[in-house]
Amino acid sequence: MKNTENIPFHQQLTKSFAVLFLLFFSSSALLLFFYLQQNSKLAFFVDSQVPLLKQQQEFHALLLRNDTLITEMLDKRSTLNLAENYQQTTKNLQRLAQLYSGQSNVIGELLRKNNALDKNIMRINQQERRNGQLKQDVLIQLQLILDSLSKIIEQNEAKQRTYHQLLLTNNVRRSVSRNEARIQAQLTNSLSRHRRLYDQISTIFSDFEALSLFYTTINFDLVSQNVEKFLTQWSQHADIEQENIEPSLKVKIEQLRQLFFGEQRTLAKWRGYLRLSEEFFNALNLQKAQLRTLENDTSINNLELPTLIPSSISTAFNGEKVNFTTIHFHLLFSFFIFVITLLFLWLVTRIR
Repeated sequence: MKNTENIPFHQQLTKSFAVLFLLFFSSSALLLFFYLQQNSKLAFFVDSQVPLLKQQQEFHALLLRNDTLITEMLDKRSTLNLAENYQQTTKNLQRLAQLYSGQSNVIGELLRKNNALDKNIMRINQQERRNGQLKQDVLIQLQLILDSLSKIIEQNEAKQRTYHQLLLTNNVRRSVSRNEARIQAQLTNSLSRHRRLYDQISTIFSDFEALSLFYTTINFDLVSQNVEKFLTQWSQHADIEQENIEPSLKVKIEQLRQLFFGEQRTLAKWRGYLRLSEEFFNALNLQKAQLRTLENDTSINNLELPTLIPSSISTAFNGEKVNFTTIHFHLLFSFFIFVITLLFLWLVTRIR
């Protein structure tokens, strides 16, 4: 074995540089290969995947916009901007069909349903003003009846107090006659019937005051039953009171009956109006659920950023993929220069 002390310093240094150069050259070549490969992948990604990513982003933004519009229509249940918002959902669906052919069948079905519901929207808007006026007419008539019943109840209460006082006065001198007791009972029964009528009309008034597109046909059937119950109760009351019925009250209740069941047909028109809106809003709920399912089916799962290390190498450890990007490359290259410098210094120290 030769003694290194007898070898000239420049020869030792030349050999060390040769080793370092070969190590540096081979490592740099390998890193350069990975770097160029990454640039090639990045160029491919920019040309092919980025437009797809933008397309999918627009697709999901449109889905979100439609979900927001539908939620707004369902929450407000108002004809205000209803047609405009629904037309916008249709335009969004048309754009969705252009963006994502993979779900064209689903979106096409939604578009066909939207076109079918356009007629419902037109009819709802056409009937909104008419039904709103009918509602106001009914409320005005109900208020007139409430005022009349309230006045009759006050008068009967005053009569009852007066007659009761008279009976007390007469009872001091003599016993109460059968006729006086009968009159007292009639006053009490009449007052009770008028109060029941007043309560029924108050309930109907509250129902109609709250009447809106939030009502279902089932809710409205309960309102109709209350109306029919009142009119039946009134007929029984009229048979009992007969000539004692106030003529103006009788006229007002007959006008109310005509509003409900006569030429105006308020109950029938409102039931049809609510049936249309119920069909429309149920379809919106279904469309909302379908759109959310569509979003889950088209989520971005397979889009990958390019990496320096080929997938065959990056998955060598436990089958887990390692994302090695340009930042990692710069860190690795800096570390490599640092190691080469340390090796060089170490070799120079050994030579000395």
